[in-house]
Parts: sequence; structure tokens; C-alpha cells
Amino acid sequence: MTIDVADRVRRAIDDIVDAAGDLGPCPRRGAEHVTLRGHPRADARSGSASAGRRTGASHVQRWAAVAAGLLVVVGTAAVTLVVQGRDSSTTTLTGSVDLGPLDRFPVGSIVFVEDPPLFVVNDAAAGIIVFDARSTHLGCVLVLNDTAADVSARAPNSADVEFIDPCHGSRFDSGGNKLAGPAPRSMDSYRFGITDRRLVVDLTQPIPGDPAPTPGYSAADLDLTLPLVSRSWASSMDFSLDREVNARLFNASQIALANCMRARGFADYQAATYPDNGGFEDLINPLDRRYATVMGYHDLPAEPVDPNTLTEESSIAAGECGNVVFDETWGRFSDYWSVNDQLRNGIATAIAEFPESGAGRAARAEWQACMAERGHDFRSRDDAIRAYADRPTVTSREIDTRLDDLDCDIAVGYTERQHDWEGARIDTWRADNADTIAIAIEQKLLLEGQLSALEADVRTSQG
Repeated sequence: MTIDVADRVRRAIDDIVDAAGDLGPCPRRGAEHVTLRGHPRADARSGSASAGRRTGASHVQRWAAVAAGLLVVVGTAAVTLVVQGRDSSTTTLTGSVDLGPLDRFPVGSIVFVEDPPLFVVNDAAAGIIVFDARSTHLGCVLVLNDTAADVSARAPNSADVEFIDPCHGSRFDSGGNKLAGPAPRSMDSYRFGITDRRLVVDLTQPIPGDPAPTPGYSAADLDLTLPLVSRSWASSMDFSLDREVNARLFNASQIALANCMRARGFADYQAATYPDNGGFEDLINPLDRRYATVMGYHDLPAEPVDPNTLTEESSIAAGECGNVVFDETWGRFSDYWSVNDQLRNGIATAIAEFPESGAGRAARAEWQACMAERGHDFRSRDDAIRAYADRPTVTSREIDTRLDDLDCDIAVGYTERQHDWEGARIDTWRADNADTIAIAIEQKLLLEGQLSALEADVRTSQG
């Protein structure tokens, strides 16, 4: 089966979630939205169209989605309280299973077994590998996306093969290695034996996939003196919440969720905490050499650690608690989210046309020529990002490419030109929206003034 995976899903979440995942697709990436990855991100990248698609979900449906690890939506503001569950349709694998004669699995083939859900990969170099076909995230059965023209010549970990989680966007290569999405590790696999030229799989001792490596970087190392571009404009605005306020609101909502769960008998339920890197993704600048040297084209990791593993019963309770908690926390400030979303979408629209503007096309052509001189065949920076950003690790080749990109950016003044072009339109946008900005600032001050009372309410409930 071959599917076409949209770029939004490929980057699920924040990343996404984004994912990520990036956590389903999340708005991407101070910022006022808490995504499936559990950290705030400005909504400029997701845009008004995607936000509009989410509008109208019923209150109960939104928080039922939380229990399954999906987005929670109020108007166009995406907010998720971090909870986890497992797809109820997944099968418990026990015992051994005879998958049939070896002729069923020729070299180069990838065979899906429906019951139990398995992928049998017969790699020309690595031999047979039997993968659990369920995602290591929340157990959704993976889908094979295979574009190979000649399967017999397929190389190990071939780029023309991906296993894709259609529920939450995680992606794995033909060797089972995680490429993108919220999955915490590579694909799990099983031991097998060959009896009378038949493949017999032992389901009693699954082999866990390797933990997905995350590049190390501290948000404190970001260079915040560089010129504003892209999403960082919204984070710089006087109507935006700062990191401290975002963290307080997130933590209050998580404590409230934990209080509700404990009151329902789940005494061990723990609140997730605001991540160290939360709220910084919008401030990553193309000219930040320290970031480029460590992270390449990869996003800054900012996933909260969810200390809970939920059963079906506790997932239902978490969904019900979510309805209550949302009204008590994020829902208190719906007037602010509404006007904030309006302004952020306006900023995104005001600066969206730079790549296709005369200044943008000229800068891109000069950047492309510079990169070609250094041996890189990229038509745009987006091409370079796509070539590396979904890889599970940051390689030396990626770093070298990213530093060449940065040097070419400086040589042709790409980011400087983008800043100047966008800045002129931001000035016009601010003048045209002065009244709405004033309302947003007023609502922001009300939110900040009421935050201490919210925290006190949560502490009282906790006691």
C-alpha cells in the first residue's frame, strides 16, 4: 500500500507534536499555545486555515481526544493537557505463530501480516527481521509507504520505504529506525525460527526498539540578539505572554488535572511539568551559529516528560477530568486566546509572501548559487531542511551542510533582507491593527492579574 503523507503530518509535534509532534499535527511549533508535545508555540506556522478546521469540535469530543493523545481546541487556540492512552483496537501478542513458508518472504520483500500485526522485512544484507506493526507511541497499526522500483536492489534502511503511524504521524525507515514524530523509540521486533522452511515467530519476548536519540541543546544558549524573522515577530509583540506566564499557566492546568484524577481514585497520577526548552522554538534564528553547530536543521526538543501510563479506565477518566480542568484553567481566558489568535494569524499573513516577493526570489537565487559552489543542490532552504530535519540523529554531514547554509546566508544577506522586508510589513500591520492590539494587551493584563488566583484555587483543590 502506498500513501501520500502531507508535510503537516510528516512533522507531527510538535512537532510537532509538531510534533511534536509537530504530538497529531500540532501548531508550530513567548507563545500562548500548548501543543501535544506539551509546550507553548506560536500559531503562525499553522495558519488560520488549519485553525479554522479545528473550530467547532464539541466540548466532550475535544477532551475525549485528549485521552487518546490528540489536540484540544478552543476556538483556534490549541491546548493539550498531557495524558497518554493506548489504542483499544490493538492486540496482545502471546505465544508463537507460524507465518508460513519462507517463499512467502523473498529477498527485498516487506510483507504485512494482519493478525497478529507484523511486518516481515527480508533485507538483502540484514536478512529477515520481524517487526511489531504497532507504533511504539500509542499502538496504532503502522501503514507501509513503499516507493521502491526494484525491491531486490533495496539497500538496508532504504529511504524509499517508510512505516507510518496514520494516527499520530510517527515515521520509521525500513530498518525500523524512528525518523520523525512522537514515538519514543524505534520499532519493536520479535525473535523467530525456521522449521521445515517455515517462519515461526516467538511472540513471548518482544525486543524493544532503541530509544530515539534527541540532540542535546539548552535553550539558554540561544542567541536572542539576532534580527527578528518569521515566527519570532509574534513572540516579540507586547500582547504575547512571556515564558514565565506560559509556564505558570501550563503547570496550573497540569496540577488541576492531577487533582481531578486523584479525586476519582487514581492516586498515583502525576502532573507533567513545563519543559526546560518550552517556548523557545519561535526564537531560533537562521543566523544562530551555536544552534546550527549542535542542532543542524533539527528542531529544538521541548517535550515534557509525562510520568503516567494510562489504562483504558484511567484514559476515560482523564478525558472527563479534561473537560472540567479546561474550563477551570485555559477556558478562563478565552477572550485573550481569541484576540491573540486573530493577531497572530494576521502577522503570519502579513509576512507570508516574502519567499515569492522580488526580494525573496533574488535572495533565494543568490543563496542557491552560493550553495551550489559548495557542492549542494538545493533550490531553497526548505529543500535543505527537508533533507535532514526528519532524521533521527544530527550527523556531521548535516552540520557541515547547515554551516555552509549559514555562511551563504551571511554572504548574500538572506536573513537580513527577510528581516527588512518583513519589518516594513509588520509596521504597517501594527498601524492597521492598533485597536485590536490594545484589546489584546488589556486581555493579557487581565490574564496575568488572575493567574495568582488560579494558582491559589489549584493549590486549595490539591490540599
